[in-house]
Amino acid sequence: MKWLGPNPRVRFIKLHRGTRVLLGTACYAGNGSNSVPNTPDSVSENRKAGDLLLLEMQEINQWARTAFQLYFGWFALQFTINGLAMGWQFTHQGPVPWFANLTYMVLIGWNLMGTFGTILVYKGLTGFDLRINELTETLAKESIAGDSWAKPKSPIPLSSLSAIFLFCTITMFISLSFWVLLALGGR
Repeated sequence: MKWLGPNPRVRFIKLHRGTRVLLGTACYAGNGSNSVPNTPDSVSENRKAGDLLLLEMQEINQWARTAFQLYFGWFALQFTINGLAMGWQFTHQGPVPWFANLTYMVLIGWNLMGTFGTILVYKGLTGFDLRINELTETLAKESIAGDSWAKPKSPIPLSSLSAIFLFCTITMFISLSFWVLLALGGR
């Protein structure tokens, strides 16, 4: 496919089972129609730029849902293990095992990674939201003429997510603090 113009933006997205679609912009000189000339490299002859932007938005939404589900599955596991370890710590009678300090260090490291991981996942989801907002603005320019009430919004609820991720970060930081105090101060 020959790109016309000084600096086209090109982006590949991956669809189902390895199919790759080329996203980009190109201007064709010709008779003034909006049709794309038939080329053997083109993915689809009748595919409009809006269709490709919608495909990218669907792909971003799928990645955001997957990241959200994976993170909260991991958070539930981490919260459960911290709760079980704290419960054992409070109910255990007798001497502390010889490997207790090693266990404390592992839990400290795990909660520290979880705290930073929570921040990184939240930043990733906000990046997804920014890209979806770009795409909806681009699509709205093409299809909606001046109706601000009909402009689509991003499906990622950032205000709710910020509260949830703040709760998760605080929870992991409290667990981290507990294990640090236990490791430094002993039982």
